[in-house]
Amino acid sequence: MRREARVLDLTLAVLHHILVFGLVAMLAIERTLLKAPVIEARRLAGLDGGYGLTAVLVLAVGVVRVIWGGKGWAFYEANPFFWAKVGLFAVMGLISILPTIAFIKWARASKADVSWQPDAAAVVKSAAGSGSSCCSSFRWWPAPPRWHAGHSELLEPLIPAKAGIQIFGQYGGFRRPGLPVLKRRCQAG
Repeated sequence: MRREARVLDLTLAVLHHILVFGLVAMLAIERTLLKAPVIEARRLAGLDGGYGLTAVLVLAVGVVRVIWGGKGWAFYEANPFFWAKVGLFAVMGLISILPTIAFIKWARASKADVSWQPDAAAVVKSAAGSGSSCCSSFRWWPAPPRWHAGHSELLEPLIPAKAGIQIFGQYGGFRRPGLPVLKRRCQAG
């Protein structure tokens, strides 16, 4: 591999991982804001917007990395751990849709009435993932925002774990029938 290609691959990998760590940090801040006695709805909605933008950037950099990165599409296409990571990322995205809608509604309500707050008892109750609605004005809600903040965090550590397993497979640890064995990059001698 040429030096320029290696630099591009490294740059994309570093950027991809920094963005993923940014997702984790924003989700942790979101969770902290939801635990506060006074929920800052506009701040929460803005942070959730940043979370969404960062998720899109993670996906975009990942696609660029798959297409123009050092390993190429053939490596990723046949790798079940890559597809497991993509699947987990998609599940995390789906989990975050309804809370995002609620946060936007909360921000609008807060903008209309500065003193507006979601019902505190319902928000606290939702921390246990009980499935109750967040507040009386959102009765349509099937999964409370705290469910998103807690359960999505449970999925995020699985993605780097899948990456580690994927790397192990790259060096010959896993072999699938019918696929060429990947050459080890670190061969002795």
